[in-house]
Amino acid sequence: MPTHSETVTIAEYAEAEEQNREASIHRLSDVADLPDQIEDLYQCMSDFLPRRASRDTAQYMALWMLCTEVRNEFIQIVLAALRCHRSASFRGMRRAIELTGQSWLLHNRLDLVDVWWQREQSDAGEKAAKDAFKVTALFPTSDQVVTPIYERYQLKSRFVHPSLLSLAGGHRVDALDEGHQMVAEYFELPGDDTNEPLRNVVYACDTHLKLLDVFMRIFEQELAPNRPTLHVRFNAILARLQMQIAKVAER
Repeated sequence: MPTHSETVTIAEYAEAEEQNREASIHRLSDVADLPDQIEDLYQCMSDFLPRRASRDTAQYMALWMLCTEVRNEFIQIVLAALRCHRSASFRGMRRAIELTGQSWLLHNRLDLVDVWWQREQSDAGEKAAKDAFKVTALFPTSDQVVTPIYERYQLKSRFVHPSLLSLAGGHRVDALDEGHQMVAEYFELPGDDTNEPLRNVVYACDTHLKLLDVFMRIFEQELAPNRPTLHVRFNAILARLQMQIAKVAER
């Protein structure tokens, strides 16, 4: 039978999370600033977006809100990865991808803007939004802009659904002479895995760079005067990411 071998307070969990974060930053070494560079790119794009745009105001506000929420998800994803909460970082990535899919659909379908804004006004509004923004609508197979991020969405979905795969990271079963013992770990990553959290953080940065690329396409008209500046910064981060992805693959 599974048992609790010791009682741990919330404060002790919080202390352990902070220790994990500090140790993870040390382990990231020369790429510890990579998430900050992604965050700076989000901020740079936000600064370049005008307060008013020539497009429909309701559409522009919805897209701006969605982009901001995706940015917030990125911060939470990185913090979860540094604190060794792999499933939480995967859930955040999945949600960020879905929000980006909504943004791309709203960008291309002005007729859905009112549906998006009214999704919480009534039961009928909620149902209409669910029908309009279902996954098949967000990621059509014929759309090459969102196909790459949909592949990430599918992968993360496998780890966050209530399945054995989603539970495996935090549980193990030990065989004992008198039977079996189930061990549930609050932190999902084993301490001897030298690829973590580097692998997860690099993967999160790579995913969000893809999401930023979608938003730069969405706001192409509004960002036009500053696109050269954004592209220089984007490509510099991309080059670093590709180098780190290759290093992780070699381990």
